[in-house]
Amino acid sequence: KKKKMSTNPENEKWSTSFEKEKLRVLIVEDELISRTILREMVKRFGGIVYEAENGKEALNLMEHTIVDIILMDLCMPVMDGFEASRKIKKRAGDTFLPIISINAFDDDATLTKALACGADDFLAKPVSTAILISKINTMMRIKKIYEEEHEQKIELIQTKDLLEKTNKRLSVANQELQQYQNDLEKRVQRQTHKLRKKDIQLLEMDRMVSIGTLSAGMAHEINNPMGFIKASIGTLRKQFKQMSDLNEKLAGSEDEKHTGQSIQSRAQKGFERVSRGVDRVIDIVSSLKRFSNIDMENIRSLNINNNIRDTINILKSEINLGKIYIQTQLQKLPAVICSPIEINLCLYNVIKNAIDAVNQTGEIQIITTHQPAEKTICIKIMDNGCGMSEADIKRAFTPFFTTKPVGQGTGMGLTIAEKVARNHRGCIELSSKKGEGTIVTIVLSQLGHITAPMFKPEKA
Repeated sequence: KKKKMSTNPENEKWSTSFEKEKLRVLIVEDELISRTILREMVKRFGGIVYEAENGKEALNLMEHTIVDIILMDLCMPVMDGFEASRKIKKRAGDTFLPIISINAFDDDATLTKALACGADDFLAKPVSTAILISKINTMMRIKKIYEEEHEQKIELIQTKDLLEKTNKRLSVANQELQQYQNDLEKRVQRQTHKLRKKDIQLLEMDRMVSIGTLSAGMAHEINNPMGFIKASIGTLRKQFKQMSDLNEKLAGSEDEKHTGQSIQSRAQKGFERVSRGVDRVIDIVSSLKRFSNIDMENIRSLNINNNIRDTINILKSEINLGKIYIQTQLQKLPAVICSPIEINLCLYNVIKNAIDAVNQTGEIQIITTHQPAEKTICIKIMDNGCGMSEADIKRAFTPFFTTKPVGQGTGMGLTIAEKVARNHRGCIELSSKKGEGTIVTIVLSQLGHITAPMFKPEKA
C-alpha cells in the first residue's frame, strides 16, 4: 500500500500562492485565449497583471510601467519573444528582471535559443497552475537574492569609492603635513641660524665692550702712576746731572773726571730708554681707550686713519710674536660720521684675519684713499699669506664659515665686518688666490651711518 506523504502548511502555501504580495506580472501573448488563462491564474492568487500582444507593445509598456516578472510567449507577430527578451535584458542592465518563456518547446534548439536571448526559465504549454506559481516564486526568490547581492555590491562599491576618496584626502593631507613640517623645519633652521648669528654678534660686541671696560679701567689706573713716573724721571734726570756736575768739580785727576763722564753718559741713556718705555705704555693705554670709545658718544665724527693706528697698536702683541711687517700708506681723509666701536670692530676683524693668514711671517699693507667724486673712503688691507680658494671666497661672508682650525675662529669676523660696512652705506670686496695672499677692500660712504648702531656701549 502506497504511503501518503505528509504536507507542510508552509510548503503548501508556496505551492498555492505567490510569496510576494501584489506581484506585478507582464503577460506577453498574442493569443487571446492563452493570455486570458494566464491573466486569470495570476489574478486568482493576488497578482497584478499587465498585458501585451507582442514584444514591441511590451517594450513600449515597460517605458512607463514597473513589473516584477515577465511571462513571454516566443512565437508572436511584429516582434517575437526571442528579440523582445534580448532587448528587455539589455534595457534592464544590472537590474534582474526575470523572464519565463512559454511555448510548446518541441525541440531543444528552441529552448537553447530562448535561454541565449535572455530567458531565465520556461513553461510548456498548456501551463500548469502549480508549476506556474512554483516557477514564479522561484524566480522571485532568485530576484530577491540578486537584489540583495546587488545592493551589497553597490554598498561595497560606494564604500570602496569612499575609502579611495578618503585615502586621497589623507594622502593630500599627509603631503600637506609633510610640506608644512618641511617648511617648519626650514623656518626653525633659519630662525636658529638668525639667533645663532645674533648671539655670535652679541658675543663679539660683548667682547669689545669687555675690552673697552677693561681699557677704560686700565687707562684710569695706569695713566696717573705713568704720569707720576714720567715726571719723576725728569726730576731724577736733572738731579742726576747736578750730582754729576758736582762730582766733576770735586774730582781731582783726569781719570776720575773721565770715569764720572762715562757714568753720566750711561745713566742718561738709561733714563732715555725708561722714558721711551713709559711713553710707549702711555701710547698703548691711549690707543686702548680710543679703541673702546667707552667715554665717547655712540655716533660721532672721526678720522678713519686714527682708528687704523689704534687697531694696529691693539694687535701689536700678536704682530711682535713673529716676523710680521705692517706698512701703512694713509692718505689724508675727511672726517666721517660713524659708529667708532663698529668701525674698530670691522678693522680689528679684517686686520686680525690678515695677521692669522701670514702665520707669523709675512707682510701686510694697509692703504687708505679718498674718492671725492664718489664721496667714499677706501681701505685696502693686503697680505701675502695663504690666500683663499674660489669656493672659500664665495662662502667668506657666510655666517659661521671659517677656514681656521676648529676652536680658532667663530666664522663671524667678515660677516660682522660686512654688516658694519653696509651700516655705513658701503661694502666689502674680497680678492684672493690660494697661496698668493688676500686683498680686502672696505668702502665707506662719507654720508655716514644710516641705521641704528649694532649695539650701544655702556658708560665706564
